[in-house]
Amino acid sequence: LFWGGAPLFINYVLSTGGLGVVVGYPLDTVKVRLQTQRRFTGAWQCIQTTCKTEGVSGFFKGMLMPMTTVSIGSSVAFGTYGNCLQCLRQVRCGSLEAPTSKGDIFLSGFAAGFAQVSVMSPADIVKVRLQCQMNPYQPGQGSVSFSKPKYHGPVHCLLTIVREEGIRGLYQGAMAMVLRDAPAFATYFLTYAIFCEWMTPAGKKIGKILLLETNQGMRIMEIAYGDKLLARLHVLCQDGRACAYVSSHSSWIQKN
Repeated sequence: LFWGGAPLFINYVLSTGGLGVVVGYPLDTVKVRLQTQRRFTGAWQCIQTTCKTEGVSGFFKGMLMPMTTVSIGSSVAFGTYGNCLQCLRQVRCGSLEAPTSKGDIFLSGFAAGFAQVSVMSPADIVKVRLQCQMNPYQPGQGSVSFSKPKYHGPVHCLLTIVREEGIRGLYQGAMAMVLRDAPAFATYFLTYAIFCEWMTPAGKKIGKILLLETNQGMRIMEIAYGDKLLARLHVLCQDGRACAYVSSHSSWIQKN
């Protein structure tokens, strides 16, 4: 259970991007709630309300799901990227040793973003639904009774979605995620390759930088509109309003 003097779980969190999830998750919860619920007028009011009704734990609802899937998603994304890059070089030049073109990098990054949706869509829909499930926090003893939450945790949420909506329920809004992540991954990988060339002295081989450590940088490339639409789709699809929402998203853009 120990590696390098630290518990295995700690090593997992530090080496797979889990630490980035932990640090950024409270703000992600605030973002999702602002995107999906009109009761909040701003970030600070959302933070105050969450602390008052749910306590600090309210900011970390559903965090286990992205923490356990971040390594799988990275493996799928980088594996797809590497294999597509080799295939494109083989098709274009007939050799794996041929230099990589910018077009190959862009297309491979696009394919990587498309492929990782298969893993991240179920994780994201579970995360968003748990984040939007607000239940009052009651410290100590009290006589006031509150309604029980629909979901009791990531696993229960996942099983409930499958039972009530089928496997397709885990991929509600997957197309919006593809439209968000595929261009984002393509832009990220292309930008990364360009900067590597710029930072490498002439006549020397391009240095290898740990891509996995910069995986969280891909989130910066996400399109804000796609992220907001996706969060609302994940919430609305649980009560049958997703189709109506998608069909009227043009009016939503005008109003917002």
